[in-house]
Amino acid sequence: MPREVVSVDEVFPVAGDPRYTYKRRVALEDEVKQYAAHGSGVLLVHGPTKTGKSVLVQRQLKEAVYVRGDLATAAELWEAATTKLNLFTTRSREDSTATSAKLTLGARIKLAVAGFKGEVGYEATKGEKAGRSASDNPQVLVADRLIQTRGVLIIDDLHLMPRDEQRKVMTTVKGITDGGGRVVVVMAGYRVQYLATLVPNLGGRIAQLEVELWSVDDLVAIAKLGFDKLAVTDPEGTLARELAENSLGSPQLMQRLCASLVRDANGIRSRTMTKHTQPVELKAPDDWATFYGHTLSKVLLEVQWLLELRRGPVERRPRNTHSTRGHDGRVEQQDGYELIIRALGTLVPNVNPTRDQIHAEVTRSIIGHPRPTPQTTGSKLKYLSRIASAPLHAALDEEGLDRMGGDEADHDPVLEYQEVGANAVLRITDPLFAFTLKWWRD
Repeated sequence: MPREVVSVDEVFPVAGDPRYTYKRRVALEDEVKQYAAHGSGVLLVHGPTKTGKSVLVQRQLKEAVYVRGDLATAAELWEAATTKLNLFTTRSREDSTATSAKLTLGARIKLAVAGFKGEVGYEATKGEKAGRSASDNPQVLVADRLIQTRGVLIIDDLHLMPRDEQRKVMTTVKGITDGGGRVVVVMAGYRVQYLATLVPNLGGRIAQLEVELWSVDDLVAIAKLGFDKLAVTDPEGTLARELAENSLGSPQLMQRLCASLVRDANGIRSRTMTKHTQPVELKAPDDWATFYGHTLSKVLLEVQWLLELRRGPVERRPRNTHSTRGHDGRVEQQDGYELIIRALGTLVPNVNPTRDQIHAEVTRSIIGHPRPTPQTTGSKLKYLSRIASAPLHAALDEEGLDRMGGDEADHDPVLEYQEVGANAVLRITDPLFAFTLKWWRD
């Protein structure tokens, strides 16, 4: 085989399409292909963040028009789609003069603008250039093209657009699908219930495809693909399974941990592959907790959110604190928000703990008295959810959080507290944030 240099970060990418470590999920792939071939209406692909929804759809629909929905307006989305489709949204008309150059006697030339042949000498001609009219709305152009070609449009992360703008987008989407075009909408699962409410009679035009958290075996397959490409070995399979069990169902997190194991714990940044390349056996880190902690840094958005949430709202008065034992065993003082964040890390891999489960873990960690009531814990969870929906470092106090709208954010909140009747659940929506809760240490 020819010499080939293979990079660890190329084999295990933390973003984008995993070229070497794509693990097929055949049932999901077949659903997407079936929709592209024979489907109608809107295909709604939804599930937790960092579970490969976008990669799944784009791999199966390579000819589709892909646009991101995390824009400020519907108009920007349709402008982006016209660009992908090479459609012109303005029409211009102008005069232009083309002059022939004097050549040798008897020469005949073709003037490209005028489109005729002229004799030797200088000849001035006029031509016209025409495009589309300024009255051609981008959404109309996109809709017409998709209907004519039965093409597929992919709109990713539509839930991050303001609600009124989402409504405008889906009004056009409804018209596209009524005319025979196909639209795939990719959304985070915690926002999926709002889509059908945006436009009247839209619900019956939506087919749902849920992308669930990955199984441990599927995550292990990612490691095996990458290890084979790098010619490194995990003879008993214990390393891959350890990483998979701590990836919390996220292939993106699995990629990150695999890269760190090979690169940081084993000192391999790349491999030069030839027919004589000998496999290298991977070694486990000396301490897994230290290893997992070292994969995190303050650069990560999830770490910044943990620190932000642990601080809680901006307070105008000192908070009550409680005695608890730190990770090193020493007694320290922590307020209610710090205790909740610590409790969530203890409860992981449960990423949907109830208020009562969280409260029980908080009280278990407190030495002596006073102890918060379940209602106090629930109130703090409500504020944590609103902080997560606000911009990072917004530094809002409780009054500012009380004035916030409850169900719209311009980013994917890392957690969301939901009270429905007697049920109160905190949903940790980001697997990497859940991992951060478990392993981050200051």
